[in-house]
Amino acid sequence: MNLYQLLLHCFGKVYCSRENLVRFVVHLDKRQTRYKLNTLKKVLNFGMNKKFQIGSNPFIGIEPVESKQSDLLQISDIILGAMGYQKNGYTFFQNLREAKLIYHITLQKVPD
Repeated sequence: MNLYQLLLHCFGKVYCSRENLVRFVVHLDKRQTRYKLNTLKKVLNFGMNKKFQIGSNPFIGIEPVESKQSDLLQISDIILGAMGYQKNGYTFFQNLREAKLIYHITLQKVPD
């Protein structure tokens, strides 16, 4: 699942309606890209209006953040990585600690 789909379906579906005007500022890991973050914001707002007919622009900002300086961004990266491992059926881990953490996050029993 890419970032666009995650933001559109997980946040838009739950938090956005004509009656409930929620605004989002998305913080992404600072990186080199060919597209501008403002373009992603426009595409997200267009997608939200098309899919949920909310009549507003809930994404008011997309800001790059240095992940080394953000504990919250580092934690979300670990959790999303664990979810990706589980969803894609990976079973190879570099070490036992990594395997235990991923299985703990996804609430599965560590295989013997």
